[in-house]
Amino acid sequence: AVDLRHPDGKEVLRRLIAAADALVSNIRPAGLERLGFGYETCRAINPGLIYGQDGPWAARPAFDEIIQAASGFASAMGSDDEPAFVPSLVGDKICGMALTSAVTAALLHRERTGEGQLVEVPMLETLAAFNSIEMFGGQAFVPPIGPSGYKRMKERRPARTKDGWLTMLPYSGENWCAFFEAVGHPECIEEFSVQDPVLRARNIDKIYDRMREIALTRTTAEWEELLLSID
Repeated sequence: AVDLRHPDGKEVLRRLIAAADALVSNIRPAGLERLGFGYETCRAINPGLIYGQDGPWAARPAFDEIIQAASGFASAMGSDDEPAFVPSLVGDKICGMALTSAVTAALLHRERTGEGQLVEVPMLETLAAFNSIEMFGGQAFVPPIGPSGYKRMKERRPARTKDGWLTMLPYSGENWCAFFEAVGHPECIEEFSVQDPVLRARNIDKIYDRMREIALTRTTAEWEELLLSID
């Protein structure tokens, strides 16, 4: 560990920066400036350094749960009435992967030009982009094919069987037709309009409710055998 409030600690970091490819920090930009390691200072030490520092909310702290909430991830996992967090540091992990990609691109730029770059990987923007398809839903198409949001994702979860749990995921209209035919409920094909993607999306809660009822009629092993036979 290095104490950046001590002159000796600052000197250690300066030597590290001079030989580094990239500087990654979870200290807010104003804090780095106070410590004497803002971008211009670091660039003067190492012109080829890859560095990132600002954004519209750069002065605010970024903790995983805050970012899950602000990016809309919590609403996608739960609902607008009752949002829920992913029980994992998903924001930190996704942003770490995005940062790796960004630094790799900046290193390629340096390899070709000899110049470093200032790289921005804000947690909020990164997780919002990751979550965009769930937020836009039908509005992502031109022209739109439905409302915003991705209602189907909230219905997709393991179903209880006679002796355990199993994830069953008929995806296309063809899949749903094959499923309802195989389980002896062909009437559901017309009842829920499963062959029409727009109507199927509107009925998705009813479709999955019916599937969960049907799932209770067989054991997990029986379901696996049946579903693999129609795959």
